[in-house]
Amino acid sequence: MTPELFPVLIALGIFAYAAFSVSRHKPTQTITNEEVIQPTIPNPAKPVELPKETISVWGALPSESISQGIAMGYRITQLQPTRNQWILGLSRNTGFTDQTYHITTDFPNDEIGNGWAEGRQITSLVYGEEKWILILSKGSAYHLQKWNISPYFPQQEITTGWNEEYHITDLTYGGEDWALILSQGTSYSSQQWLKTPHFPHDEIELGWNNGFQITHLTYGERNWILVMSQTEKPSTQYIHIESDFPDEELKKGIANGYQVTSLKSVDGIWYLLMTKTLPVHSA
Repeated sequence: MTPELFPVLIALGIFAYAAFSVSRHKPTQTITNEEVIQPTIPNPAKPVELPKETISVWGALPSESISQGIAMGYRITQLQPTRNQWILGLSRNTGFTDQTYHITTDFPNDEIGNGWAEGRQITSLVYGEEKWILILSKGSAYHLQKWNISPYFPQQEITTGWNEEYHITDLTYGGEDWALILSQGTSYSSQQWLKTPHFPHDEIELGWNNGFQITHLTYGERNWILVMSQTEKPSTQYIHIESDFPDEELKKGIANGYQVTSLKSVDGIWYLLMTKTLPVHSA
């Protein structure tokens, strides 16, 4: 594998750079929360400062780069198909002790079962290029999960899950089906969801004002799906919208301690959601 195929990997160390040419096999943008490290081979006797978080845009599903990142101690925080591209976020600050991913053409029910048997939990499930991509992690707070897949929006399944003390941790549309992941062990005390054809500006503001945070934001069947939760972990969030890829806003947000919660392109517009966890002050 050549360094251009994985923008944060070189020889014995890791570096990140911005690559603006469009290709089916290399990223068109790479943003990190560290200053650019020049692509020189580091001295093995000296410690190497690794970027804590990277965001890159690829022309195809970057399977090999995902594997390389996991091998180097990174964990997937964002993997999303959008506008015929893939957004890949990698971080070294997730708390996950181990992670695997699986690519399947059918819904990955067997892979989920095997992962649960190994002590892993579902931390992401996406659909793109007519494939399901399942991410399973160890070290999450979840201790029980269940899933549902159906051609209709799973309103009743969400309500049933809430009644059983589960909360929405993933909701994805793909292959003409809605896939719902419900989990116990979250830090959520209350949760609400909204399905709407317009971007829910007002509803987000209302939720923020009432002490809720956006914990999931997705798009499917020409509708936005907003999930907001009240959580024990205080955080601050903001949304940035523009027609061009928001590279400058990504750099600014990451430099200020924010992480990418969602980055999507819908009808030619980019929607970026950034979240920063705040310190908990004891009484």
